[in-house]
Amino acid sequence: MLAALIIGVFTAWYLGLRAGVVAAAASAVALLVATVVPGATITVYVVLVGWVGLLYFYGKHLAGLRRPSGKASPGLGGAGWKAEVGKWALRARALWTSRK
Repeated sequence: MLAALIIGVFTAWYLGLRAGVVAAAASAVALLVATVVPGATITVYVVLVGWVGLLYFYGKHLAGLRRPSGKASPGLGGAGWKAEVGKWALRARALWTSRK
């Protein structure tokens, strides 16, 4: 269970507290399931190490998806589906510009 805590802290560092809690809970459940399913332990550990490696090498790019660097226009203050579409457009633009 120490691995789940470490993964949660590492994820929270790069992607925020909510994502860290979700990652910690998911990895704890996966580790608990792996203790009763024969042969699943190595698979779970490989997936968890892969997740940590992904965060380590691509954490800055993933954090940019969570917090786009472009500023939103004042009209996107939370007025329903139009605001949500605008937020997704900003995220897509941030992803597209970070690929260069």
